[in-house]
Amino acid sequence: MNEPITSPIASPEITLPKLVDGRRVMTQIWDTAGQERFKTVSAAYYRKAQGALVVFDITKAATFDSCKQWLHDVRGQSENVSVTLVGNKSDLRNLREVSTESARKFAEENHLTFIETSALDSSNVEKAFTQAVTKIYRSGMGNVSNSGSSGISLSSTSVSQPEKKKSCCRSA
Repeated sequence: MNEPITSPIASPEITLPKLVDGRRVMTQIWDTAGQERFKTVSAAYYRKAQGALVVFDITKAATFDSCKQWLHDVRGQSENVSVTLVGNKSDLRNLREVSTESARKFAEENHLTFIETSALDSSNVEKAFTQAVTKIYRSGMGNVSNSGSSGISLSSTSVSQPEKKKSCCRSA
């Protein structure tokens, strides 16, 4: 009997405010977990994405090797997507299989922003997201929010007055 496959996404969408150039920018972040068995589901998230973080494990060269395919997949679904390459587990430098130089070279060749992070000790995690959001915002890609978009979606924080509901009938 096969075990049921559950989504790797505990909460598929996270909305976070970010401060960019003194303005509060709301971001929608979708975690697709990057697992091969969810690749077809992940492709749906890439459509109309304004930004993507392609994350690899610096202690496992195979995860870095797959970045080229993930980048191809992301760019195949969204032409002008801004991509940040993230080398995770920087706290395990002694187990490193992917050099910073190799990752930086790949990023430069593919016009990506690059940063190393550690999810364990939280180093550079916030910075990775902030850099990605800032790059999108400053490029002008984040000026319009599309409720059907995926990836990092930016929207203005100006609050509009709620529309009053109209009723077809009046009570006497």
